[in-house]
Amino acid sequence: MVHHRPQAAFSVSSRSGRRPLTVTFVNKSTSCSRWVWDFGDRTTSNDEHPQHVYRDPGSYTVKLTAINPCGEHIIEKTNLINVEHCQRPHADFIVSVRQGTAPLEVQFSSQAHRATSWSWDFGDGSTSAEEHPRHIYRKPGSYSVILAVSNNCGSDQQISTNAIIVTKKPQRFIHIQFMEAIVQNCWMLKRPLVRAQIVDNDGEPIAAAKAQGYWHESPNHSFTTLSDHQGWAIFCGEWSSDLDARTFTISSVEKNGCFYNRQLDAQNSAEVSDISPVMQVDKHNAAAILATFDQLAMVNYPNPFNAGTEILYFLPREGRVSVKLYNSAGQFVATLIDEHQSAGVHSLKWDGQSNDYRPLASGLYFCVIESQGERFTRKMVLIK
Repeated sequence: MVHHRPQAAFSVSSRSGRRPLTVTFVNKSTSCSRWVWDFGDRTTSNDEHPQHVYRDPGSYTVKLTAINPCGEHIIEKTNLINVEHCQRPHADFIVSVRQGTAPLEVQFSSQAHRATSWSWDFGDGSTSAEEHPRHIYRKPGSYSVILAVSNNCGSDQQISTNAIIVTKKPQRFIHIQFMEAIVQNCWMLKRPLVRAQIVDNDGEPIAAAKAQGYWHESPNHSFTTLSDHQGWAIFCGEWSSDLDARTFTISSVEKNGCFYNRQLDAQNSAEVSDISPVMQVDKHNAAAILATFDQLAMVNYPNPFNAGTEILYFLPREGRVSVKLYNSAGQFVATLIDEHQSAGVHSLKWDGQSNDYRPLASGLYFCVIESQGERFTRKMVLIK
């Protein structure tokens, strides 16, 4: 039987660091049977020794409440956890040409983010500290290139194995025979997808060919993939709730013992738009995809609709959410939901009626979802 009031006390595994910062809280309270933790970032826990991840920079005050039948005791430590803003650099680079005959002159262009110094290793015993160096390979061979970058927060490096191939004479020509643009759907999310088939001069598919290219909307970031056993190289864009037209261009293709002849390409660019063929994502993979998405998203089906429509929406974080409807003049007509909900996919139905159960006229309506300071609007058409 407890005869003493509790005494709250605790320690932490770490008080500062870069985000995301994982902190283990060790409960050292005495004479208590329950614990309530407030981590200072609008999250709580009832575990005795919780582990918590701070994802946003800032200083956080932590409070522990120790409880037993005789009462409670609170200990609060102001600005206990400090998450730093500092970000390490990210190494990336592109080259003007990846293969050719000796002597081969190559222009290297750093695509590194947040870098203040650069260190190149060209794989043939030569180095450079320039940001965008030019180098000449004078002997045949396959050369791996390393770019190391740093800033006051740390360092990073990009290793490109067999990045430059220098030959005496091309043995086999390869090129792009066909490109296809596809829209990939996952619940209310979409992303552009382009695939290209790589073949040799006899039309045979080339497996394990390294294809590099870029989306025109982000030309400074290159994407690299390997072709499969049928010669298909696949490039995916980012998931979003609205898909704008996106164009992808392949800048280089390489394969040991082969020479990429760009002049033989049937095409090397493709545009993805709303008229592109649609590929549905397996629903078993949808949860993993949505977990990487950090924005509100919403879709309804059917649209236009008559008797009713189902509204699917995604919340990236737990919190209060409201879904309201307005007519084309901007006048409020109905509130479908206004409550606290968990993160994830939710659904509700609207039967085309106002808040006072009056059937609404045909026309354009705006469905507005708001949560955690974010707002998303979707047009819906009611037809009677």
